Amino acid sequence: MHCGWNIVLEAVIVGMPMVAWPLYAEQHLNRSVLVKDMEMAIVVEQREEDGFVFGDELERSIRELMES
Repeated sequence: MHCGWNIVLEAVIVGMPMVAWPLYAEQHLNRSVLVKDMEMAIVVEQREEDGFVFGDELERSIRELMES
C-alpha cells in the first residue's frame, strides 16, 4: 500500500497487516509510524535512485507478512 492517510486509517480500523510502499509527501512518515510504532506494516526496500522495488524484494516482503 502506498501509505496515504485514507488507506492507513481504513487498514488500521479493520486491523489489516500491510506492506508499506510509500510514494511521496507524508507517506514516508506514515510508513514509519505503521512499521515502528504500531507494528502493523512491513517495509518494502526501495531503490535509492528512483524508488522502484525489485520483484524478489516485493515477494520477500509479502511472504514475511503472510508467514508472521
